[in-house]
Amino acid sequence: MTKSKLLVVGDSFFSVDHHLYGNTFSKWKGHHWSEKLSEFEVLNHSLAGSSNAMIQHALVTKLMQYTDISAIAIGFTGIWRIEFENDRTRPQVVPDEYKWYTSVHKSWLTSDQALLSTLFKSMADPYLESIKHTWAILGTLHFLKSLNIPFVYSLGIFESTMQHHFNNVIIDQFSQFEKNKIDFNLTTYPNEKMCAHDPVFHVPDPDWQQKFANEVSTKLKMIDTQSDSLL
Repeated sequence: MTKSKLLVVGDSFFSVDHHLYGNTFSKWKGHHWSEKLSEFEVLNHSLAGSSNAMIQHALVTKLMQYTDISAIAIGFTGIWRIEFENDRTRPQVVPDEYKWYTSVHKSWLTSDQALLSTLFKSMADPYLESIKHTWAILGTLHFLKSLNIPFVYSLGIFESTMQHHFNNVIIDQFSQFEKNKIDFNLTTYPNEKMCAHDPVFHVPDPDWQQKFANEVSTKLKMIDTQSDSLL
């Protein structure tokens, strides 16, 4: 029987990226939560280090590419990622899969890009940056709702930003998407155990990965059942 297609887009916590790093990371194949959803054909187009704008672009681009998506899982990220276009002049540094890369890819940055990244993070107002990302994320959630396709989302790194900078008026804007929210947040994995690159998805604990996979699966089934009941 043909499996339903699940589109996955997000940053490193949503990414497997095995193919970008060769055999060095092959030991992690099958460990990521998106590889534990046996009921789906998973189309994972997440890229480590992506900004929210890059994640949103990937979502729209892949929805145009695939016309038979049955469900979507999207993970958002933090506010301090500046995008730089991959001009393809340094293929040995920036992988071709990246149309853009961001300021978190420190080893990929030119000296000018590194300076700009430092200045931006030191001088930009975190509250105003948070406002920008909040409305961009909410816009994405409204777009997903309009598709009438079951979807789930994780606020990821952005969740701690919300808790620090926002009042209840803004936070309440997300209440209409509560049933779609994945409550278990992989970015809360203890810092002392968090891995920078090995694995690329940072959380090596199989129990954490399985717990996240279970919530994705359960919520998508619940949303799909509710959708059917409305027909």
